[in-house]
Amino acid sequence: MTYEGLTLSGAALDQDTVQKFLRLDRDQVQLDVLLLCQTAAMNYILEYTGLTEEEVAGHDDLAIAFLVLVQDMYDNRTLHPDTKYANSANRVVTGILDLHRRNLV
Repeated sequence: MTYEGLTLSGAALDQDTVQKFLRLDRDQVQLDVLLLCQTAAMNYILEYTGLTEEEVAGHDDLAIAFLVLVQDMYDNRTLHPDTKYANSANRVVTGILDLHRRNLV
C-alpha cells in the first residue's frame, strides 16, 4: 500500500507537495526512499491512532503530522541520531496523533 497521491481532508499530498515541504530539489530526491517513508508514516498514523484510512482522511491536522513524520523519516536514517532529544518522539506529532487516538493502552 502506497500513499503517493494521498488526500487528507481536502489537502492533496502529492509528490510535489511532499517534496516542497521537505525542501527537496527535484534532481536530488531519492523517490524510492521518499515513497517508502510516506507509506511508513501513514502506517504509523493508522497504528498509533487506531483510525481507519477513511477516518484519517477527514482530519486536516493529520496532514501536518504525516508531512512531519515523512520529513523525520527521510532526514534521520541512522539508528542513533546525534541529538539530545533522540529518545523522545516529536512532541507536535505526538500531540496531534493523541487527539485522535482510539487504542489507549
